[in-house]
Amino acid sequence: MAGRVPLAQHPHDDAERAETYALLAFQSSIRSAMWSIRLNMDLIEEWATRALELAEEGSEAKARALLARANAELTGATDAALEEASTLADALDSAELRSFALGARTQAEFDRRRFDAAAASSDARLALLSQIDDPDHLCEAYEAAAPAVAAVCRFDEARRLAELHASLSQRLSPHHRVHSVSLDLELADTLGDWHGLAAQTDRALAAIDANLATPCVRNPRDLLLCSVAHLCLGDEPRASELERDSSRLAGEGHDTYLSGPRIRIGLVRGDRSAIEQLVDLPVERALVWGPGIFAARLDAFVALGMRDRIELEAPELAQAGTTAEPFALRALGYARRDDELLVRGDELFASLGLGWHRAQTERLLAGV
Repeated sequence: MAGRVPLAQHPHDDAERAETYALLAFQSSIRSAMWSIRLNMDLIEEWATRALELAEEGSEAKARALLARANAELTGATDAALEEASTLADALDSAELRSFALGARTQAEFDRRRFDAAAASSDARLALLSQIDDPDHLCEAYEAAAPAVAAVCRFDEARRLAELHASLSQRLSPHHRVHSVSLDLELADTLGDWHGLAAQTDRALAAIDANLATPCVRNPRDLLLCSVAHLCLGDEPRASELERDSSRLAGEGHDTYLSGPRIRIGLVRGDRSAIEQLVDLPVERALVWGPGIFAARLDAFVALGMRDRIELEAPELAQAGTTAEPFALRALGYARRDDELLVRGDELFASLGLGWHRAQTERLLAGV
């Protein structure tokens, strides 16, 4: 099987082999977009399975393998898988493993559209961080927390977490610093703050240039977000240039990860054909990109007149007190020809300060 190294080639005992496979699976599961060609997630499953075959009951290797399996689920791990990993992390009394278990739960809850639960898991994780001094681990925790709290409209807290990430990233690698930029760009995308996002373009370009030796989907995705901002501000030449630069860095197999900003670009340009193809892609790793991915999809369904798709996806997203709520209400108002829902969505856009998104209603209802 691909990914399995014959045991005869290993001088180590079972415990050492288990730890090696578990670390390989776990680290790959939380860095799965760091490949020019998208990582085959079956490899993570194979490495995790091998670790579980070799690991002792109650060992850290088993905990890491279980966490790797949970993290590798692109649309959200099951409650049973999360509970098994969390129970073992608690039994080991390891702050590090408990933090990663809460991180896996945050990701799964968000990916399954349970935004309040995702924020609660993230809050519990942040409460543990005083026991952890690894700056890479802290950055990963802040990075996961920012979109989780943004999804429940805690925008100031999302900014603070992005600032904490940026401060720590100065001590780490160019790759960490690209992710710091991403957090700011993704929040601006959620808010429709195109002036603020466009103002980050030079910072993003510098960070990406410094990070070119490290494959990362955030390189092309950040360029696409900058392209969206310049397009929304009316600078088509700059937007097109950034979009071309993104395409050169996009690698292979990352279309689902790049779909959010590409949908928004298609909406602004009125490119119906492009949008139709993009909305057929599944939503994967939603937590990483934040609530902006759901906003873009809901707006696309309205613009395309896809009432069936709206009824399939929007009711689940119409959760009170979440960033997705006004987008879902607007979509449902369109699909059901319900002016009251449209008014409620409009009022929520206003109360959340999402002025640009609010102003798109008439254009979206007119279709593309």
